[in-house]
Amino acid sequence: MVLISFFIVAAFVAHSQTKAADPAAAIRKNNLGVAYMNQQRMAQALELFREAQKINPKLAVARLNEGIALLNLQRTAQARVVLLDAAKRMPENPRVWYNLGLLYKNSNDVDEGIAAFEQAAKLAPEDADAQYFIGTLLVQAQRFDEAIAAFARAIKLNPFHV
Repeated sequence: MVLISFFIVAAFVAHSQTKAADPAAAIRKNNLGVAYMNQQRMAQALELFREAQKINPKLAVARLNEGIALLNLQRTAQARVVLLDAAKRMPENPRVWYNLGLLYKNSNDVDEGIAAFEQAAKLAPEDADAQYFIGTLLVQAQRFDEAIAAFARAIKLNPFHV
């Protein structure tokens, strides 16, 4: 299961991050990229996120979205570099850690995946999906008691979670 998660940035957020010549242009590129990602047009989205960053290098959400697009395009090595950069730029953003968790899970890097999803869960304690993936990776690590606890937290957060 690969979940796509991304952000649309409000103009006031980007404006507070930079004094770019036209900060709204970067926001428009990012938002259009998000629309393309919603349509599963990842290559087009990727280009727009990169254009947004050229206009406004401080628009960290465009960097995160670039990483998500790369992850969905299965360009794992590139996605890792971009998502780790996004983690440095936005360490308190749970979406960064969630997508790093997906990357590590898909790369069979169990310990790194657990750590990333745990960070996502710490930052977004209401996220049942993070708990589910923690449980899934704990099963792979044969840490069954911890996995059961993670799955129980996921079900408590969302009783209908698959």
